[in-house]
Amino acid sequence: MSYLAKESMTDDERLELRFENWGRWMREGHQVGKTTSTYFDLTPLEACEDDEPPPPPINLRDALLVNAAWSRLPTCSERYRLARSLIAQLYAEPGREFDFYRSILFRLYRLRLRQRDFDELRLTARQMMANIIRRLDMSRRGV
Repeated sequence: MSYLAKESMTDDERLELRFENWGRWMREGHQVGKTTSTYFDLTPLEACEDDEPPPPPINLRDALLVNAAWSRLPTCSERYRLARSLIAQLYAEPGREFDFYRSILFRLYRLRLRQRDFDELRLTARQMMANIIRRLDMSRRGV
């Protein structure tokens, strides 16, 4: 998890990077035998220089950890199911990069979520995922 090892990063920034890594992994697919370096191999160097830089390579181990945490989110109530769906919509759905605010409104409509509940539900889901990720990290380290 070298991309998370920067000293100046806050826990929220690290969590956001983990979610973005997981979302890219989910959007690109994860079939057996598929490499994550194909994007870099097939993208001409000129295209990378003119546009914004290509995203960093996907950290597969970390993406699997975040996916395991997402899978463990509770679904026992409608609120928890919405929180779980919201995280998936925000990070793993295609088209996340385009027109962020319009895409949020579309996601709210798809989830049948009121706009005033969005921030609270997003923060709840992020906190639950952070707690699960912390527990999974500790269990993998053997603590």
